[in-house]
Amino acid sequence: RDEEEESALSYPLMVKPSRKPDHTRFIVFNDRGLATAREKVDGKSVVANFIEGSALYHVHVIDLNIFVVARPCLPRICADMSSEDLQQAANKLCGRFVDSEEEGRYLTFDSDELTENTAKKSTRGEAEASALAEVKELAPMAGRITQVASILEEALGVGMFGFDILLDRGKKDSFHLVDMVLMPVSDFKNNDEMVTLTALHLFRECQQRAVRVDIRRAVGDAKLVVDLMRAQHPGWGDVDPDKVTIGVLSASTKGDKTGLVVSLTTPGK
Repeated sequence: RDEEEESALSYPLMVKPSRKPDHTRFIVFNDRGLATAREKVDGKSVVANFIEGSALYHVHVIDLNIFVVARPCLPRICADMSSEDLQQAANKLCGRFVDSEEEGRYLTFDSDELTENTAKKSTRGEAEASALAEVKELAPMAGRITQVASILEEALGVGMFGFDILLDRGKKDSFHLVDMVLMPVSDFKNNDEMVTLTALHLFRECQQRAVRVDIRRAVGDAKLVVDLMRAQHPGWGDVDPDKVTIGVLSASTKGDKTGLVVSLTTPGK
């Protein structure tokens, strides 16, 4: 962490592994606890301010069709809580609370186990995915959630991904983006529409890749490419097709249209 990053952080902090599929989480309350958490994490870790939330949702995006599923939200945890209260919070999370000079002060749990245990205890079983418009609690934020999904789709260059949003306990109609994953699949079995949209998405992806491969193969024939150039540029009329080097720079498809960028190299041109 640099000085600017450190100044933006304050205890309690959330520490988690940067790689999947490790779901170990640490909530740390002092420097020694932070050092211990980093030692226990296998590999690089992500450190962020712990946000006290009122609800947690996982958002699935499939070609800007948005579905959400409720996730278990952590109990109230703050820096001024007593050791007894933090131990009770750890018990609710099926985790462990540590407060010692050697290891520092922290709480640790497994988020995946928390989700499974919550589903087992619930009389309704696993939470089902619903369309964003059907979730009343998210109605005031639906426009902003859709905007976030659109920005991420453009930035990532993919049509299917997921992210977690945490509703802020202290700010009404406010949420934080706390995690993101590509190719979310965990809740598909509970929603037929998601399965259908995912199948269509993957079919289009395969179709477009096949088109790009076919086009790259087609431009491998120098004579065809040079004939095209002759039709557009008279200066290429005397070019020997056998002496043309063709390089495919990029190919992309959108709907029924395909764009291709190639470089043609021949002596003197």
